[in-house]
Amino acid sequence: MQASDRPDAGQCVLIDTKGHDAGIYQSIQGLENDRCYLLTAWVKRLSGCIGINVYSYNWGPAIAHYSDIQSTGWRQIAIPISPVDGGMQL
Repeated sequence: MQASDRPDAGQCVLIDTKGHDAGIYQSIQGLENDRCYLLTAWVKRLSGCIGINVYSYNWGPAIAHYSDIQSTGWRQIAIPISPVDGGMQL
């Protein structure tokens, strides 16, 4: 955790990954199947690509994807997601 450079944002997590397949993963359980959820986040691309893939909880095919190779500065993203097995992997 560190102080964010986005005005009025408080703290943020800086994730510095190396390599073409580096990243972090998050599991979410307890969601209702076929209900629409909106995943929102503030992201800042420093270089390379921001890629977010959302999979079913049991690692089936991707159910949503976000990719950004051009933005500069902070931007808020929103990804609609409909779980098929009560959860998701990000």
